[in-house]
Amino acid sequence: MKENVKTIEDKIIPSDRLKVYALSPSEIDVYWDPADYTDLKAYTLHYRKQTDENTVFHAVHPDASLTSFVIEDLKPGTTYDVKLEGLANEGYRITTECSQITTFRPVNGFALIIANHSNFQLSHLTNLDGIQTDIFSFKEQLEGFGFEVLIEENITGLEIIQAVEKYSSRLEQQEIDCFVCVVTGYMYNGNIYGTDGVPVLLNKVFEPLRVADKKEQDKCEIGEGKVKLVFVDAFKVREQVIEELDDSLQPRAVQFRSTSKTVLEASWKRPKLTKRKLKDFKLLLHNTFTSQIKHVPFNQQNDSYSCKFDKLNSNTEYNLEISADFEDGYSGKPVKATLTTFQPQFMQPRKLSVEAVSSSQIYVYWIPPKPESRSVLGYKVSIRDQTHEEYSQKMTTYTCIVFNDLKEGTEYNISVTTIVEGKVIDIETEVRDEESMPVYIDITTLADRTPSMMSGSTVQYLLEEPDFFIASATATTAYKSSASSFLNTLRRHLEEKYAKKDIQSIVEDVKKEIICSLDNYEIPQSVTTLRYPVFLGKV
Repeated sequence: MKENVKTIEDKIIPSDRLKVYALSPSEIDVYWDPADYTDLKAYTLHYRKQTDENTVFHAVHPDASLTSFVIEDLKPGTTYDVKLEGLANEGYRITTECSQITTFRPVNGFALIIANHSNFQLSHLTNLDGIQTDIFSFKEQLEGFGFEVLIEENITGLEIIQAVEKYSSRLEQQEIDCFVCVVTGYMYNGNIYGTDGVPVLLNKVFEPLRVADKKEQDKCEIGEGKVKLVFVDAFKVREQVIEELDDSLQPRAVQFRSTSKTVLEASWKRPKLTKRKLKDFKLLLHNTFTSQIKHVPFNQQNDSYSCKFDKLNSNTEYNLEISADFEDGYSGKPVKATLTTFQPQFMQPRKLSVEAVSSSQIYVYWIPPKPESRSVLGYKVSIRDQTHEEYSQKMTTYTCIVFNDLKEGTEYNISVTTIVEGKVIDIETEVRDEESMPVYIDITTLADRTPSMMSGSTVQYLLEEPDFFIASATATTAYKSSASSFLNTLRRHLEEKYAKKDIQSIVEDVKKEIICSLDNYEIPQSVTTLRYPVFLGKV
């Protein structure tokens, strides 16, 4: 008598059990749950272009121990059908329904390079010879990606704005899906300098690109907006140049410090000398209980000055201000601050100092606490203006920090706290980091548009419109070799990784390399409102 044999039928499982993701223009990543494929001896991953149902599937064979696999060498901007088939030991098959995925489509279009490297009218702005090699190498790289590239060299501040306004119309062309703008030259406090010495705020330079985007914002679905990529590689303007441009009658680089429990100090530099003859500097210290005025004579030979108020009460708040008096009776606007003398306690930061460096920036710095048996892990710096109760906080491992985007002529309260490594009591007790008592200081931002004398910050603001990406780096010393520039480092990484990594990931790699290997740059900055990964190249 013939024995009945039970036949196990092939199984079809829903497509949502197979997770498929686009990695790059040429790669997709496939994930599956091994619980859906019990007792299997082999996998086969099938994929084909979704152009014709009669198209034959390509097949790859992942190892049976895997739960994911990357399919490579695909066509950019192409939709694929993907399904996974498992062969069980008993001979039946488990197959998913087809999933659809589209590889990323690289973008290209138009690139404008603004390169100011010579013919500067200001005597302190020397030629930047190393930039020229980088410019043309980057141009060739973009042309290899299918971009039309135009270079505007050695133009004035007004011409910088006009160039971006003129070529922003390219965004209205249907075949353009990306606008790249590269800016090189001298920069200070978010301003790029024309050859005529006129500084132009970068957000003013790029405003035409933002306006163009507003025209399309309402009608674009996510992922369909035109991409704007901005790269800034600039050399930081030295203080002598700012002095050449500055017509302010305020003392410059003003610093107020609480140096001990009974002493407050001030230091500053003279204003740029004008036709008015400077007589002296007037310092005023006062609170509810006391008032002191000191006059520091002007000396033609001196650029830097300092003054000390001592025998003060500890842990007491004082108002300070400094102004320049001229022989014709005119007084410049004062720079003001509010400070508190302090009594140092356990692991508190020492000699907390603050400088109002512009109408929107404050520079805070201090020295580490006296050495103790436990390590300092970092510092918590809090800031608020006098109209708010809550502080905003930043963490840093450095003994200084810059606050940007502050309100003009506004009083701010700042505190700094040391984060200390927790003390081990016994094996069973959890070790927690500790905080010192905070040290406080107040200061008012400048009430006019006096250029910042200290900050060389790069682009800090985040654009409101989608599909923008800005990356910038500021060199502190002029470079003569293209091997040591932000732009050349970016070009090299793009050349190596454009098909595998999106622009944000590539810039992050560039930033890491510069931080680790180039000591002539400040830490590069980047801001983004991109709504999807962006790859450069031809389709």
